[in-house]
Amino acid sequence: KVTTADIASKGLKQEQQSDSTRPIISQAPLDAPTGFGGGRSFFDNSIRARDQMIKMLHGIRKGDCFPHDDQTIAYIQEAIVNKFLSSQEMEIPPELAAKLISLSVQYFVLRAKVQGNLKRAEFLYWNLMNNSSRYLGEDIDTNSTIFCDTFASLAYQMNHPKHGEKVHEMATALQRVRMENKDRMNLTSYALNRMLKFYSNDRNVKECRKLLAYMIECWNNGDHSQAPNVVSFNLILQLYADLGRVDEATKLIHFMVDLYKKQQPTTLPCPNHLSIIHVLTAYTKRAHPDTGAKAEEFLRWALSCHEDGLADLSTIRLSSSMGRVLEAWSISDSPESGPRTDDLVQRIMDQYEHGGRIDEESPIPLHFASNLAAWVRSSKYPTNDEVSFDDSIRLVIQKMEEFGKQKNWVKESYWKFFWPTFRALEVARTSEQEHKLQALDLMHELLKCMERCGVPSGQIIKQFPILKD
Repeated sequence: KVTTADIASKGLKQEQQSDSTRPIISQAPLDAPTGFGGGRSFFDNSIRARDQMIKMLHGIRKGDCFPHDDQTIAYIQEAIVNKFLSSQEMEIPPELAAKLISLSVQYFVLRAKVQGNLKRAEFLYWNLMNNSSRYLGEDIDTNSTIFCDTFASLAYQMNHPKHGEKVHEMATALQRVRMENKDRMNLTSYALNRMLKFYSNDRNVKECRKLLAYMIECWNNGDHSQAPNVVSFNLILQLYADLGRVDEATKLIHFMVDLYKKQQPTTLPCPNHLSIIHVLTAYTKRAHPDTGAKAEEFLRWALSCHEDGLADLSTIRLSSSMGRVLEAWSISDSPESGPRTDDLVQRIMDQYEHGGRIDEESPIPLHFASNLAAWVRSSKYPTNDEVSFDDSIRLVIQKMEEFGKQKNWVKESYWKFFWPTFRALEVARTSEQEHKLQALDLMHELLKCMERCGVPSGQIIKQFPILKD
């Protein structure tokens, strides 16, 4: 089987043959004007190359331009890579050689953002992995950091489905090196999280669970360098949210809290605001009569965990968390959906009016759109009260206009929040709800309100031609 490692190696050789004059690989003499050579030992030159490369990468990440004819990268390419390919002795400690290879990978990864070509970075990565015995030094922490950072930097740039097979092979190679050298290197949480990110993007629940179980086992065995952090858990919670797996997301976050509670003092993380948002997002993907009530109950539980020191929600925003609860209510086929969302939106507005003027805490179109959609759903159910669903919906539109005119919601994407409401009203117009709702009139009123608040309405009119009349 031809692997991506073979392809990367072949591709690099072909590229070098076809374009040997490219500045960043120019075969500069070791006594180039930048200071390499000049009577210095190979070791001294390598130290100099390492220090200059670190400085160069720091500058590039801050926004500096790439050097047009950089002798540092040319030196590393010739002195380290070419020596390796010719099976010559490295003449420097293996961890220094590995560091230079790792820095080169990071350089070409950054370069790929401009050139769009990762062949060199891939070639150097496979050089490092397939010949790990030459690059592993005596210090386990140094080895772990170098090898894992090299993987993580390349995997980060290849974070796209089209690179899925390559990243999988890269991760497998890193794990193989670790298994073959257990007494010389470990994986790091940083690298393991990059693997989790890849499997999460690939929607591979099985591999995500397996990797998290491995990280927890490492922690249980006292190996905290490979232990999960809050990012690890959040990556899987986000996957569950994307898939709408509410039960699994809830089970995992309860597991986090229980683990944190039992092991204090502990190095394991407690849930943070993103953990809560991911679980609430999962609820918005499950249309069920009790979805809204369950989401609200979960948020109350999360806030109680924060009060008990079992979750860190110090940065959570009421508007974002409550917004997810409102969305959950808006897809709940329940007579309580409309009245309950009225209460929640009013709470957000009161908090905004009395709690400060922070934009992130203010009501947004999504909140009002969810409130409207919830009332349309509630109108499907009989009620003993003399409830006018038309009046209830018009009251929400009125509140939205009073607030929206102040904010002028001109963001182009805001119209998407209202699409479900228009769709629900259109369905109601030709269904048994017709006698409860003046659906077409409400659609026109909502459209005019959106326009007065600055929300672009062109796409809504395009998708609902009846509004052109």
